[in-house]
Amino acid sequence: MPKNLATMWQRNGDMLDEKRQWLRDFPWPAVCAIHEKLCAEAKLSPRAHDNCPEVEKLWTANYERTMSLREALDLCRHARNQQPFVYLGDSTFNQLVSVVLDGVAQPLPPVEAQILRNTVNHYVAGRATGRELKQVFRSFRKLLGTPSAESAPACASAPQTVAAK
Repeated sequence: MPKNLATMWQRNGDMLDEKRQWLRDFPWPAVCAIHEKLCAEAKLSPRAHDNCPEVEKLWTANYERTMSLREALDLCRHARNQQPFVYLGDSTFNQLVSVVLDGVAQPLPPVEAQILRNTVNHYVAGRATGRELKQVFRSFRKLLGTPSAESAPACASAPQTVAAK
């Protein structure tokens, strides 16, 4: 696995194509824990729709898979679109994706990192297109250039627990 963004972009040309186990730290119980925490903060009772078991089955079959970042975002988007939760489904998947993106956005200046997070969250929520997503990632590739592997900051690894976020 590449140790920094510059190496990833030199090899693939696009971070969205980078293959990893992007969601491995989020088995379905972790997704539900994020949802329950958000509901508790909003003083809402966490409730699931009838289709939640089907979404759980899809998620469980795929979350540990090695896939491109784009495929991982598509899995989150599909799960979110199935609306497994009565309340705060968008927020649940947005928080999950924000944790996944922490290492990706780390080398970016704060404003650009926020643009990246917002675009990805809008994509997962169905309010941004794949084309827009790709444009944002490509614009940051140009912004960062391709520094040598020695000078580029390493990506942070994903946290091991949901409680850290």
